[in-house]
Amino acid sequence: GLATSREAFGEEEHLTIHYTNQLGEILALQDRLDEAEPLLEKALALRQRIYGDDHKWTTESLLSLSDLRRRQGRYPEAEALARRAVANNERVKTRTVGWARRTLIAALLAQDKGKEALPIWESMMEDLRRAADDPQADVKAMNEYAWRLLTTQPEDWRDPLKALAVAQRAVGPPWGRAGGERGGR
Repeated sequence: GLATSREAFGEEEHLTIHYTNQLGEILALQDRLDEAEPLLEKALALRQRIYGDDHKWTTESLLSLSDLRRRQGRYPEAEALARRAVANNERVKTRTVGWARRTLIAALLAQDKGKEALPIWESMMEDLRRAADDPQADVKAMNEYAWRLLTTQPEDWRDPLKALAVAQRAVGPPWGRAGGERGGR
């Protein structure tokens, strides 16, 4: 774990920084936000210094700290960190691109900025539509994001027909692409 890595390799070794970030994430999930904060801030600072701002590990730390800031109710900071992560992913494609967008959407929704979150969500759905081999994978992802949109938005965004229309524009109708077959869950 963290203590062993720190003792064996030092504070600035990749694995030690990884464990620092992971422990911060776990503490944040346990609502131990005051304990998580210094760990996530430290991991981000080290990753920025060692790897630079555009590295995938730095992006991961930006997202972890953004999630913490959102949990702390520090929404503008959460949004700023998530926007940096999204920008990083646009420059250097990494496995965190979906995570970055979801984190930004969550920060925007926490501030009642659904209209700003919607185009990001639509873009995610378009990417999923293009990437999925299984047409029903699109629908499952669309349904998950539609549910999140409906359950976290102000009243004017809770219209199921509006959410379905947005989802259909993003990924197509919720049935198979060939022959009108109905997709199952």
